[in-house]
Amino acid sequence: MQNITGTWKCNGDGMTYFITQNANNILLLGMGNSSYNVGTGTMNPSDNTIVLTWADTPNSNGFGNQGICFLDASQNGVITKKDGSQNFGIGNFTKTA
Repeated sequence: MQNITGTWKCNGDGMTYFITQNANNILLLGMGNSSYNVGTGTMNPSDNTIVLTWADTPNSNGFGNQGICFLDASQNGVITKKDGSQNFGIGNFTKTA
């Protein structure tokens, strides 16, 4: 299982995401384009699939949006959206730091 702690840029929504991983637990903060969201989830250590529950914060343009996403972190330095919430406008994440 890779450790995905770090700063990530998303090509789908142009936002910057700060991800902290503690064992299988994932915490996420996204900022950019006058939008802010937070998420929490778990990574399956056998295939690096992440199940993430997320919500836009009250100061976000998208306040009220929330949902669940399924992400694939099996490639080093890349996270891809497999399925989930349509209103979580992400595509691929690329690790920047």
